[in-house]
Amino acid sequence: MMRAYSAHIDRYGYVMKEEDQTGVDDGYETCSIGSAPASAVEEEEERDVRMLAHLLGGIEVDMPRDFDAIFENMPEWIDPVKLKRGQRFALDYYFGVSFSEVVSLYVLFALSKNGLETLIRTNRSNTPYRAYRRYYETSEIVRTWLETDILEPGTEGYENLRKVFRMHRQIRDDKFRNPSKYETAQRSPGTTDGRCSYLLPDLRKDFVRVPPGCVEMFAHTEQHDLNSFSQCYLAITQFGFFGLALVYPEWFGIHNCSRRDMEDFVHLWRTIGYFMGLSDEYNFGRGTLDEVIDRSRWLVRAMVKPKFRDLTTKWEHMSRCVADGLRMYMPSSMPFDTSFCYLCDVFDLDVTNFKKTIGFWQQVSVWWTRFFMKYLMRFDCVRRTMNMYVFGCLKRATVEFNDETVQARLKDKVFDYCS
Repeated sequence: MMRAYSAHIDRYGYVMKEEDQTGVDDGYETCSIGSAPASAVEEEEERDVRMLAHLLGGIEVDMPRDFDAIFENMPEWIDPVKLKRGQRFALDYYFGVSFSEVVSLYVLFALSKNGLETLIRTNRSNTPYRAYRRYYETSEIVRTWLETDILEPGTEGYENLRKVFRMHRQIRDDKFRNPSKYETAQRSPGTTDGRCSYLLPDLRKDFVRVPPGCVEMFAHTEQHDLNSFSQCYLAITQFGFFGLALVYPEWFGIHNCSRRDMEDFVHLWRTIGYFMGLSDEYNFGRGTLDEVIDRSRWLVRAMVKPKFRDLTTKWEHMSRCVADGLRMYMPSSMPFDTSFCYLCDVFDLDVTNFKKTIGFWQQVSVWWTRFFMKYLMRFDCVRRTMNMYVFGCLKRATVEFNDETVQARLKDKVFDYCS
């Protein structure tokens, strides 16, 4: 049964319940970019540079060393009630939120060359089998952040916050002790070379039309930086967990949400970001809901889309590993070609050549997914069914994870780009 509200819709498409409507005035004026005067375009460019300069300032700020100190000095803005509501929302829309996090990995791989090289060097997700184990474990960690009290020491969620923080710190310290290992990730056949790059030629034809944005400024800075766990990169990673679901909710089956729902969802990830070592200045979830949405849209427009102009063979390889690894424990999930095509539609990118390459039936699959997310997922019964499917896959994967027979079968699967 669909939830019904007697409410207004705000400019971002979220339902405003009675408590949301009081004093709401976002202060924005709408305009058509296509007909914007030169001064408006110049103002937008200046704003892009200003926002990017602030983000890049985080490159100079390292992650903290001590998780216990972070926990003991929690800021006053952390609200246990909002946090619990945010957890409930993320669980209620688990299927759609999880899908947004998967395709966000394609975004994160494209945004940071250093981050991608570091990921390759950890040797934990550069084949489909390794990606399956890594991202299954990640999904289980995230689930504990949603199902347990992360503010209570000793809970599974709290211990996983500590675990992930220490893992990041360990990789960061190793990278600074042995920088030569990370300048260019070591090559091994079929893992970092990305020799089978089926899509890149057509993608490059399509993305050449995308404006370059601020990527040159970002790339120049990145050349002189080795820290993949600076405030800048932590903030970008944090965006991957909630940004797409926030800006494009209907594309990921998230419907009938109030502003308070989304504020709580952002608060959840703002809090988790804090425990991962993000300062308030660089936390992607800081500010009002409108500010976070605006910041997320800016990142997509000024950084993500332009970065797609420079996709590499390593990007395609690691992205394929994610999709094929996911299909090892969630068989009906979308293959890489289809899921990336769907992401391009989300971003309203013209990928005519790419769509010709993937073929008719995969285009039909993209269309069906769009219809399913935008319309069928409006029904609570469908949403709950899809949540149950994902939770069922995770439950089965938990049993299979330590089953030697199953693991041997999965490990022996052959992929032509990993031969």
